[in-house]
Amino acid sequence: LGLQTQIKKELSTYYKSHDFDFIIGSTHICNRKDPYYPSFFEGMANVILEAAASARPVITTDIHGCLEGVDDGSTGYISQVKNTNDLVGKIEKFLNLKYEDKVAMGKAGRLKMEKEFDRNIVTEAYKRQIISLMK
Repeated sequence: LGLQTQIKKELSTYYKSHDFDFIIGSTHICNRKDPYYPSFFEGMANVILEAAASARPVITTDIHGCLEGVDDGSTGYISQVKNTNDLVGKIEKFLNLKYEDKVAMGKAGRLKMEKEFDRNIVTEAYKRQIISLMK
């Protein structure tokens, strides 16, 4: 709860002056109406993958299931789990980017999803693993 209160306070000026959606954590899009916060524990975070596939920059924590979907500084930012100062720093870093750089970050996320998380790639990886277990 303390983390949410502090971040909400830090983001209050963002809501008044920005109109660019991005993802924080693995559950919600952050925009003027809905500030949500990072996961402390996660399986593979489909929301992060879906957000990146939709060309949205992602800010998440350095836990497995979240960090695999983000290239820090390229497709979004990865903060240290349960470290409010680091998370706020990453949010501020994102907010200070030029609009064009935010768009480029989102596009880089889309490309990452196409190259690493395409359904065919994932299906083939599963098949290889299953076959290796059957030997």
